[in-house]
Amino acid sequence: MLRFLKRAAIVMLLLLLALYLYLQLRQSRSYNNIPEGAQIVMRANIDQLFKKLLFNSITNPKYYYQSSSDSTETDEEEAEDPSFVIPANVFVYNLKTTPNSFYTSLHIKDSAGMQAFFKKELSIDEYQPEENYTYGTTDNRQLQVIYNENMAFVAFSFDRENVKSQLHDLLFNLTPMDRNTPTITALRDAESDVSLFGENSEVTIDFNTGEVSISGLANLHKYLEIPQQTQVKQNLDSMGLHAWLSATPTAELDTLFTINHVTLSGEKLNSYYRNGIDLQIAGTTVQQDTIINYEYNDDFEKVEQKEINTSRVPGISLAVQCEADSMQKYLQNKGIFKNGQVNESFFPLYHLNTSKKDSLLIISNLATDLDAEYSASENLIGLYVDFNKLQAQIPILENRVSYLSVVELYGTKENDNVKLNGSIKMTQSDLNSLIQFIKK
Repeated sequence: MLRFLKRAAIVMLLLLLALYLYLQLRQSRSYNNIPEGAQIVMRANIDQLFKKLLFNSITNPKYYYQSSSDSTETDEEEAEDPSFVIPANVFVYNLKTTPNSFYTSLHIKDSAGMQAFFKKELSIDEYQPEENYTYGTTDNRQLQVIYNENMAFVAFSFDRENVKSQLHDLLFNLTPMDRNTPTITALRDAESDVSLFGENSEVTIDFNTGEVSISGLANLHKYLEIPQQTQVKQNLDSMGLHAWLSATPTAELDTLFTINHVTLSGEKLNSYYRNGIDLQIAGTTVQQDTIINYEYNDDFEKVEQKEINTSRVPGISLAVQCEADSMQKYLQNKGIFKNGQVNESFFPLYHLNTSKKDSLLIISNLATDLDAEYSASENLIGLYVDFNKLQAQIPILENRVSYLSVVELYGTKENDNVKLNGSIKMTQSDLNSLIQFIKK
């Protein structure tokens, strides 16, 4: 019996050693997917996340293994999707030649239904079949893909540039980044679930039980001019959301951008902007909307009938530190402001008034601005969300974010960098945060 137990123990140790070596080999090989020329690289450690979920499932089997009642897919629809190799790590990166586009790769086991899959999951519906690959894109070129029977590369482009040639090179001519580069070394040494390195920045994310932890150092001086002193509004007891930025965009962000068919100049806005924008949602207020219906009179003529609908909407206050007169005039000329209000054709959801107070341009649906007094703060970037209150203030969110409790993310100045620290607290404190996102 003793001899049997010894042999069993040896076999178990050998199996564990084999598993360990296999996982190490998977990790090592996965770094061949990072190409030369990558500047910013994000890694999601799939093996580590899988282990976390596996251990958490042991204490919460009912939650993990119950069937999803929301699933409406038929077996036939599921069979149309291609199958992919589950990687040890997923990498997302940009390239020196296209710094505003980010790429990732997928290893394909079964390429059947690739086009249908990308249409369904990514809304990529324009395809150009070539001799040994297929290239696809969305109408606005924000998402692009190239694939053959073995590999697929997907690109997301912030400035919607055509990156077909870069995707082609990745598919057929990818040269892995040297293993001795600082980026690869930092990624391999990182113990976090998700790690981002590049341009003197390092950000880590961990999916823990009950919450997501976020920390790191971001090199943003290329994009933001950080003031010496930061002024921020204080949180209110009824606050559902508070977000702010106490910094000024640099020329790198001076570009044209379009919102609801209105094109604005980043350079023009930046010339009026003065180091501060603050958004608060707290409590509710009454809003009256005119609803137009049509009824037939005794002569069978369609007659317009107006009805006043009264409803409660979230209390919103957006305060921008700027040259208020110039900013207001510019937005009026663009048709965003009209008669002291935000033009309903631009933002029809809520009635928002505009006003000026010293160097503040205030956009709000409240009689008075929310806590307009500013005080010094070390946090130049901030995001605070209480989803319990926010769901009551914005009913459309009800049950859509019930798995989230409180989000806090703050950024403080550290030399020319921004030090980030934050968390996303989930409603179920005994479950891993990732599975709560997956099964939301």
